[in-house]
Amino acid sequence: MTFIDWISGGHERHSSKPVGEGDLKRFLDSEGRLIYANELRQAIYEGGVEPSFRKIIWRHLLNIFPINITSRERIEYLKVVSNRYEKCVNRYLFLYIFNYYYILD
Repeated sequence: MTFIDWISGGHERHSSKPVGEGDLKRFLDSEGRLIYANELRQAIYEGGVEPSFRKIIWRHLLNIFPINITSRERIEYLKVVSNRYEKCVNRYLFLYIFNYYYILD
């Protein structure tokens, strides 16, 4: 085994198919809660993630969603977080522009 194989986990890492949207359902309960997080991580380790599905799966891997949140609650949660982000960005831009013009005067 070479150093590169050791760092990347060797050739056996991608032995199964990548996890896709259909595969995620087997790790969720009937309301869409992620109940088999460790098994999901193992499946991703072994086969990776379909490129079109990475945006969704990374939110689960990075624990962006609170524990025991349903699929409907996830949609609302993303809306709330997105609105907070927009408010923070707008506030930052306002302060930046205000301070820029204040310094010039």
